[in-house]
Amino acid sequence: MITADVYSLADRINILADDINTFSIAQTRDSLFNQFQQWRDESINFFENIYTQKQIELNRKIAELGAALNLAKIEKQQEVS
Repeated sequence: MITADVYSLADRINILADDINTFSIAQTRDSLFNQFQQWRDESINFFENIYTQKQIELNRKIAELGAALNLAKIEKQQEVS
């Protein structure tokens, strides 16, 4: 029983040693920076889409107000005439 426990512990230590030996700070850093850059790009796209949508809505409302103003001017001119 103790021998099996020792072998099991030795296997776990070997796995941990392999993990430590193959761990690369540069690869981990690059992966994290790539994820961070992807998050940044997605966030920028999200806000650009909202900006574009609001810009379209604002232009439409300005056009509606301009048309209403022109109509009011025409009606006023007709009243005066």
